[in-house]
Amino acid sequence: MIKTLEENIHAVIGDTTEYQISELNSLLEENQKELISLANKEKDYESLADEYNTNHYNLQMVIAVGFKLNSENGQVRCFFLNIFEDV
Repeated sequence: MIKTLEENIHAVIGDTTEYQISELNSLLEENQKELISLANKEKDYESLADEYNTNHYNLQMVIAVGFKLNSENGQVRCFFLNIFEDV
């Protein structure tokens, strides 16, 4: 029962975070290619640079939240282990 609970928690928290990180990495890669292209053409890239910085910040936040959730996940696991030790 505990193993199933752990798997369910990981599935919800872990997969969501991994998906978000993957999506943001893809956006950052696209932004970088566009930035290089605009810079090489000597065109204005300030708004795209702002978008890149926003996406980079979002990526850092997702990683931080994922880390926090994974830490809490470990705490949740310990909590349930303590409850079910007596059963």
